[in-house]
Amino acid sequence: MVASVCANQKVIYSWVPKTPSTWAAIPGGTLYTKKDLVVPGPVPDVTAGVPNVVTFSASTGGTAVTADVTLTAQASALQANLRGPQGDIRVDRPVYLSAAGSIDPDDPLGVKPLGITWQCTRSDFPTPCFSTAATGTQSGLNWTIPPNSLGIGVPHTIVASIFRTNANGAPVGTPVATPAVTFTPKPAATPTGRVRRVCGSGNCPIRHSAENDLALTLVPDTGSDVASVAWSSQQITNLAGASAFDLVIPSAQLPGGSLTVSATLTSSAGTTSSTSVTVPINARPSCTTPQTGCLRVDLTTGTFPTAKFSAQAAGFTDDDPTSLRYEFGTLSATGTRNIISSGLTPTYTFTGIPTGSTQLYVCAVDTDGARACSNTAVTVSEPQAGQFSVADALTTFDVGHLAGTGDVSVLASGAQALQSLSTCNTGSTQTAAQQQQVQQL
Repeated sequence: MVASVCANQKVIYSWVPKTPSTWAAIPGGTLYTKKDLVVPGPVPDVTAGVPNVVTFSASTGGTAVTADVTLTAQASALQANLRGPQGDIRVDRPVYLSAAGSIDPDDPLGVKPLGITWQCTRSDFPTPCFSTAATGTQSGLNWTIPPNSLGIGVPHTIVASIFRTNANGAPVGTPVATPAVTFTPKPAATPTGRVRRVCGSGNCPIRHSAENDLALTLVPDTGSDVASVAWSSQQITNLAGASAFDLVIPSAQLPGGSLTVSATLTSSAGTTSSTSVTVPINARPSCTTPQTGCLRVDLTTGTFPTAKFSAQAAGFTDDDPTSLRYEFGTLSATGTRNIISSGLTPTYTFTGIPTGSTQLYVCAVDTDGARACSNTAVTVSEPQAGQFSVADALTTFDVGHLAGTGDVSVLASGAQALQSLSTCNTGSTQTAAQQQQVQQL
């Protein structure tokens, strides 16, 4: 992003790929002529560790100022996930394990297959999980263990390691271990089932957002006699007594990190077993100074139309604070957020705020969309009679210059200023053409 725009001058900008000479990340591939270059992810045509160089230039019609910008892509961390039974299982049924939910963020379409290794450990290690070489079928990121091949009454823990591969299928980089699944084979008469997350029509994300309620359901295994279920969690004590097959945990009760929920299954004959699920939780960002808030504003009063309020987000924290972005805006009388600016910079200068009292806000937002917000009130007074004319201000307002900057923050500030002008009451009247200009942004 370029820091500023030269006042009262038309600036010509260009972004040109240098190494390599064409790059699909540049709109058009070879030349981009807006002030700010924003490349949404996933960024095309990049290789981890290999720099891409772009030449930026700015000119007011005379000598251009240029600078080379070097962008080096870093390999994203693999998101390793393993799906399989947790708790008691029937020994006479196959065991299905799948790491197909693992994700390479740098290859969202899965063009390059991931590699995998499996590890099984019994609780009475070093006794092996299998007494023969018949360990089942491993295909891609899936493993099917045949019935009656595991020891009864002994917990078995499965962990997979996921890694990137090259064109020859050889491992590349450091493997990433999946969360473990642990199950205990039991006799065939044992009631068994699995706890599943419920996420609407789509697949559940690896991490559940603490912004949303967590919905779980107990799915009995085919042919299993499950007459009742009782839910429990060491992290949420008031789950005791919940007995329906479906369970919804309010978002306000969700902890950070992860949540483990267990279900005790009882058959019609009174035989019991247990199963569980561990759900990674994406905790909300939080404000570490709730008494004073996390929005700092240099001034709280000003006079229209010159009032400026320099705001800073300070005191927000998150489990991954480097990934936070910041949204600045104003609150309506009903509490609706009107966003003006969004980006990685924790500062913003508000201009064009209308007369009266206005609530400014900032939200810290993480990569999963969870957010924490803070707000503060500022007051803008009307100018003295005869010192300001709305009609004159609208006449000199250069909408074309704003649109030509290609600067999102400049456009947002201009729209805010025009809206404030349209509502300012200083005794002047607006022509139809001036009213139309207010609507152009």
